[in-house]
Amino acid sequence: MIADLDGMYDPASYNDRLLLGLKGTMSEAELHVIKQRMLQGALQKARRGELVTKAPIGYVRSAAGEVQLDPDEEVQSFVKLV
Repeated sequence: MIADLDGMYDPASYNDRLLLGLKGTMSEAELHVIKQRMLQGALQKARRGELVTKAPIGYVRSAAGEVQLDPDEEVQSFVKLV
């Protein structure tokens, strides 16, 4: 038996397997749509100059949003080696 918020399904039953297959296919399609929307949203923000990403390793983002070397001197020494 398999259960979700919509009900219980018996994988031995043809109808239940068919329904689970359809639900899986629809979920996969929905995931694709959500990923596309997220990507388009990020591109729109980038075009407007509003996209904020994580600072690279060894750097931190200041309160003003600027990327600076990490204040930790040990981290700075490793970044300068690279």
